Amino acid sequence: MRLFLPPSETKAQPERGRPLDLDTLFAPHLAEERSQALDAAAAASRDPRAQEIFSVSQALMPLVERNAQLREAPTALASAVYTGVLYEALGAETLSPAAKRRARSHALVFSALFGAVSLSDRIPAYRASGGTRLPLLEGRALNAWWRPRLSETLNAYCAGHLVVDARSGTYASMYAPDKSRWVTLDVLQRRGGKLAVVSHFAKHT
Repeated sequence: MRLFLPPSETKAQPERGRPLDLDTLFAPHLAEERSQALDAAAAASRDPRAQEIFSVSQALMPLVERNAQLREAPTALASAVYTGVLYEALGAETLSPAAKRRARSHALVFSALFGAVSLSDRIPAYRASGGTRLPLLEGRALNAWWRPRLSETLNAYCAGHLVVDARSGTYASMYAPDKSRWVTLDVLQRRGGKLAVVSHFAKHT
């Protein structure tokens, strides 16, 4: 089985840890593409229009500015960098050793800057979403920019496996598995006798 997860908009900032090494991430042959995305994010973070490019409030601009130093920034396990309801419910550090091994092998988090990473990959905290359009990437949204670059790699990774997809729409558009072995995970709640989509608690579930 392969489990696809969305990232979190909020991220924990590692205070110490070795710097980013693209050759150690899932699918290391994507290092050049990841380097392009990192350079584009760094350039955009220095752009006078950075607040508009990253669609953030002025209060969040210090997070955007950190994109300029991602190669030197401390890293931590992706399972610790991504935060919020979903990752709190996952509780990666509380899993048994066997469950941790399965999670490392079978779960991927889709990332605007890194394409896809395993929970055990070491990454820095960054500020960019799948819908962010970076000038150096021809102004294309990152999810669309990654789509052709992930296809071959993920086709091989998913071959022969059932894909359980818990991604949000922005990140689901980065890669579409074989429909015959692909199920999406939606959480519904019965309200007044009718089923309705829930958001916050869907992530927790």
